[in-house]
Amino acid sequence: MGVFILIIATITPVVAKEMLPQNLVGVGIEEKLGLPVSVNTPFKNASGQTVTLGSMLNNKPIILNLVYFNCPMLCQMVLTSFHDSLSKLPFTVRDRFDIVSLSFDPNDTVQTAAAFKEKYHGENNKSDQKWSFLTGTKTNIKALTDSVGFTYKLDPKTGEYAHSAALVVLNQDGNISRYIRGIEYKPFTLKMAILEAIDNKTVSTIEKGLLYCYTFDSSSNSYALEAMSIMRVGGAVTVFVLLILFVILNRKRNRTI
Repeated sequence: MGVFILIIATITPVVAKEMLPQNLVGVGIEEKLGLPVSVNTPFKNASGQTVTLGSMLNNKPIILNLVYFNCPMLCQMVLTSFHDSLSKLPFTVRDRFDIVSLSFDPNDTVQTAAAFKEKYHGENNKSDQKWSFLTGTKTNIKALTDSVGFTYKLDPKTGEYAHSAALVVLNQDGNISRYIRGIEYKPFTLKMAILEAIDNKTVSTIEKGLLYCYTFDSSSNSYALEAMSIMRVGGAVTVFVLLILFVILNRKRNRTI
């Protein structure tokens, strides 16, 4: 199966499209990094209140994930994996962003959202209270999914949706900062994505160092050490050490004269 996927990825898009099962044609994610999402579109939260992403930004980034609450498999895997990763983040990191899970199924209701919320809030810590579960009309859902480049398709025979799995990180202005694809999310990857998205003024010196030395690697869907940055840091450290040695040797020489 993995070889088959690799072959599809290396041939032309036209041929790849023809080889895809019909229910997967037109399903995927078109990344729109740096572009604004639809922040003024109204949705209902699990309490039945009308909210917008704009009203939920609160000067913090948002991790948005698109699921549907009656999904029998993929969405459950995504949310469970995400939930597990969140529990491994220190509260000092977790407190710096909010989470929104939006159902792209217009048949989902406030009641199904509330049931999902209870499942993932339940016994866990206070940080999960910043995790909102939203539902909306078909028109409003499409406005948001289009703005983040997320496409999906309903299979009329099964009543289930074909869709991709990803987290979409929004900065505090409502612009798309990062996509994290797949169903497993490393805590370090989540932390780095949030550091990229938050106001630079609130990033500590150590965190700025991490952002300088690590870059997002789309092939591995995680952050990796950036060789050139490391070389620059190493070069700067070497020069600094040489300068200190020069000063020390120069002082010793002056003392012996």
